[in-house]
Amino acid sequence: MEFIKGFSFGFMNKRGEWQDARTKESLQLLKERCAVEHIVLTVVAEQDTPQSITINWRNHPNVVSDEETIELIECANKMGLKVILKPMVNVSDGTWRAHSNFI
Repeated sequence: MEFIKGFSFGFMNKRGEWQDARTKESLQLLKERCAVEHIVLTVVAEQDTPQSITINWRNHPNVVSDEETIELIECANKMGLKVILKPMVNVSDGTWRAHSNFI
């Protein structure tokens, strides 16, 4: 197994923020200052309540788009970074996601 020297990146960003030049600059600085070789992109979706059975991942203002995810992956790869995707689900009403119940 390959050793992973990485850092989580993009957690809690809103739609459009991954396409901002400051995000890409931040990613470059993370690579340079921390000498990381991997980034873990936290791709977050939301559900309305802990008991909701629908996960809102398309056209939701708090969820980054597929296009900007692809763009940021390509940007990271051009910087020589390997990318690990970490899907996450948060609860829109503010409930701690550990209380989610998919039954």
